Amino acid sequence: MVYIWRIAEDYPDELIGLYQVDISPDRLELSEGKTLPSNFDTLYFQCPTTEEKVREWNIFSNNANVPLVDKNVVKILKEFAGEDVQMFNAVIQTNTGEINDYKVLNVTHTVLAIDHNKSKYSLIKGTSVILKFTKLVYKDNCLSKYQIARNEEYKPHIIVSQRIKDLFISSNIKGVEFLYPENIL
Repeated sequence: MVYIWRIAEDYPDELIGLYQVDISPDRLELSEGKTLPSNFDTLYFQCPTTEEKVREWNIFSNNANVPLVDKNVVKILKEFAGEDVQMFNAVIQTNTGEINDYKVLNVTHTVLAIDHNKSKYSLIKGTSVILKFTKLVYKDNCLSKYQIARNEEYKPHIIVSQRIKDLFISSNIKGVEFLYPENIL
């Protein structure tokens, strides 16, 4: 079984960080599902709250739509999906100081996951780019050899294996939930 990574339903809106576009590299490179140069620059975020409130969550959500993860998530992903991810430096500026130990998660692979015969979706007019789904079904074993990958045909979706989901749950990771593709709508 595979799941889609999504911001946790109970994640507070006031803790969604603001990507600092003027001093950060292009965040869109992080949604391509490819390996980036190891010297990829630090990404900067601002969050009008305290360090303590941010640290209550293992995954820091933000308007750049790139996961920022703490040391607990880094450890799990490096051990069980090390070939599928890269981690880059991030700085979160809060009202009480800077946080420098969260990492930007880059998923380095894409997979063709959508079962087009069973899924229903609409395209952006005049293109073959998916706009939205009304029904989403993924192919069996779409992750192949990976534990985590982006959906090649809809890159905002990060797909994870049952193993990753179980490890996050058993480690009480806060800030993410994993949904069946059929439940993402």
